[in-house]
Amino acid sequence: MEDLNINNEYILVESDAAAYTQPSQSVPQNTFIEDELAANNIVSSVTTPSINVSHLDSTSGAKVGTAYTSLQPLIQKVNSAFMNQFDYMGDATNLMTNFAGVESNFGADQMGAYSFGPHQIDAVRYYDIINRSKKGKNKLHLDFANQFLQKELNNPGFDISTYLNVDTTSYPYKYIPDTNLQSHNPLISSVLTRLALGMDTNPIPGNLGDEGAYYKSFWNRSGVGDSTSYVNRVQDYFPNYK
Repeated sequence: MEDLNINNEYILVESDAAAYTQPSQSVPQNTFIEDELAANNIVSSVTTPSINVSHLDSTSGAKVGTAYTSLQPLIQKVNSAFMNQFDYMGDATNLMTNFAGVESNFGADQMGAYSFGPHQIDAVRYYDIINRSKKGKNKLHLDFANQFLQKELNNPGFDISTYLNVDTTSYPYKYIPDTNLQSHNPLISSVLTRLALGMDTNPIPGNLGDEGAYYKSFWNRSGVGDSTSYVNRVQDYFPNYK
């Protein structure tokens, strides 16, 4: 039986956060509206591909297939919402889906307390997202993320910036385990991933080879695996994805 536990973790060196410069451009405040997707008609153009699990045994294949069919529509919904609100954002549906496939087999892995959700967002990454979202475009993105999740989760008081607890007494930071962390909520994981991608000035990769390089340079700098292993794993699941 193929091992479904993958530990490709990103560790951000502290100098990365210190070197980041917030954009000085003034961005008008946008407000999420109930029927925004229908009103603006901006949706992810990605067609959900069929997943190949023939390289797995039947039990693992069924588990991964179920995880994928549950996660992929959430990722697509998140990207559609963000593209609607911010017209400069590209469609990251494929990239985010493939990240989750490589990191956790779309959430089918048994996930512990080191990282959060199918995209395996570790405490350093989460802390970085929240602390870089206090002004400029990043704050607009975070404010919109909260509006979106408050609606989707039917929780008017939801705040993604306090959802997870981080112990910052030593580096690398670690999560303080609680029920929120243990939920590994795939929608919240997808929103956090889209927030992280929105902080990068590079465009969303347009092909699998570029995705592999981007994964290693941005998402998984210090973790196990390289761009070639990323490409191979994605093509295990999506042989026709190039």
